[in-house]
Amino acid sequence: MSRRTINLVEEVRDVLGWSSIGVWQDASEELDRAVGYLTDALTSSDADQASLLDWARTHLRDGIATAS
Repeated sequence: MSRRTINLVEEVRDVLGWSSIGVWQDASEELDRAVGYLTDALTSSDADQASLLDWARTHLRDGIATAS
């Protein structure tokens, strides 16, 4: 995982959030949560990183499913 990955998720989050379509705004909120977990994982200890990445994955999946 890298800062580039987080930047990509942030860009998609912003595009969906600017939409007037409700489900896309909901997807944007999920992606926002994922960004938080990904960012925390970058600076966390190895012990915490796995669980933070699991939470990020969950929110990424939920965001994608919501936007579909």
